[in-house]
Amino acid sequence: MDGIFISYRRDDSAGYAGRLYDRLSAHFGADRVFMDVEGIEPGTDFVDAIERAVASCRVLIVLIGDEWLNAADASGRRRLDDPHDFIRIETSTALARNIRVVPVLLDRTPMPPIDRLPDDLQPLVRRQAVELTHKQWEASSGELIRTLEKILDGPAADTPVTATPQPAPIAPPPPATAGGRKPLWLGLAALLIAAAGVTLWPGTTPAPVAPPAPTTSAATPTTAPDTPPATPARLAGDDPRIDFGALPTGEQRTHEYRIHNTGQTDAALTARLQGDDAGLFRIMVDTCGASLRAGGSCSYSIIYRPVNAGAHNAALVVSAPESTLEVALSGEAESPAPRAVVPPTTPQPTPAPSIQRLTAKSTADGAQVCYRVANATELALQPRPGALRNPREDCVAVPLPHTVTLTLIARGAGGENAAQVTAGPLPADHGGDVHKMRIVRHRRQCPVEIPGEFGLHMRAEDGDLHPLGVGADGDGSDPIGHLLSGRTQRTAQAGVENRA
Repeated sequence: MDGIFISYRRDDSAGYAGRLYDRLSAHFGADRVFMDVEGIEPGTDFVDAIERAVASCRVLIVLIGDEWLNAADASGRRRLDDPHDFIRIETSTALARNIRVVPVLLDRTPMPPIDRLPDDLQPLVRRQAVELTHKQWEASSGELIRTLEKILDGPAADTPVTATPQPAPIAPPPPATAGGRKPLWLGLAALLIAAAGVTLWPGTTPAPVAPPAPTTSAATPTTAPDTPPATPARLAGDDPRIDFGALPTGEQRTHEYRIHNTGQTDAALTARLQGDDAGLFRIMVDTCGASLRAGGSCSYSIIYRPVNAGAHNAALVVSAPESTLEVALSGEAESPAPRAVVPPTTPQPTPAPSIQRLTAKSTADGAQVCYRVANATELALQPRPGALRNPREDCVAVPLPHTVTLTLIARGAGGENAAQVTAGPLPADHGGDVHKMRIVRHRRQCPVEIPGEFGLHMRAEDGDLHPLGVGADGDGSDPIGHLLSGRTQRTAQAGVENRA
């Protein structure tokens, strides 16, 4: 049982899992790295299959990405809440069997809160995690490999070491005597001679004959020399103090600290950070775990990440039943250089729609209206034809039964504007006339170009609209007709409505 099992969720960290599998296989060998439970026969209990696969490994790596905690199934149920979820089965099996579980946080994913995990996964948050990032892949994956090497070189967490009883020594058989039965005949002869001696001298009391000493085939035991008792576990470190130096607030610095068990018995370990500034230090990688074998070594990778300026002090305390190691931690944070304050830029107002050109040319059945507009998203020509397709520039035919005032309405993000032009159909025996206006807001004076004589309207001094050749008094006189021969330009008031 010396393998490495990679547990991952496909829709969360499949890319990282494949890349990590290649890296670990190249270093430890493909026969020691497992990534998927393959070859489960139909009808096989997949829970038993997963538990057997996990139990065959020494280390379980849990890849935790952004979606590891909250991934849901097709029905919207969180997968970790399903007792048959593969990730939950793999992780809970390793935790229950006391297999070393190493959480690997991908791209600064935080450790899941304990209250968000099922009961059988809550011990996971007490395991020291390793960070793995895409930008620092070589460095972070190399650190993980060094951690795994230390774990695999140590004793298995779930296999107690017991002494194998030795069989009692078997005494060698007595050496064989030449002649086979000869010792038996010699004994019988001695007994006969003794009996004869008694009968030859009657009246005398024979001296008692001591029985022969019993013989045994067992070898004479030897006394083993006294063995001194094993010395208890004793913890020692490389240095009694770790100085992280000075660094700006918000940044971090890592230091790896090695400890040794110089005793002759294994040490059950507990590690903690204590002191007023303990919250600024963190044990990121723990290769020691719950025990350290006699004569062995392990390490803690500690991160110092200050959030406020000043000197900070804490302590790393590693305890065993008969030995305690305390290491002083210190660091100093500097305030970052002030950043140049960039004055906020004043947002420029969105320009209002601008009607730059609006003309109307009389036709037999109405007028052709041409326009050019800027900063508009919607255009409408009222009373007809309504909404216009092109909000910038176009010419449209407008059927008109008689002379009317057309209003062009332009809308945009900056507001709304409107302009007017008067147009009407031609008499039956005349060609088309063109009405041109350059529109300016706020009722300013606008030049009006008048190339023809028929069907043209303008605003006279009295503010009323009159066709050409009709005076303000309506008596048929032409007080301004002598000014309109050819293409003559005059100034008229154009009614412009500004709704911006």
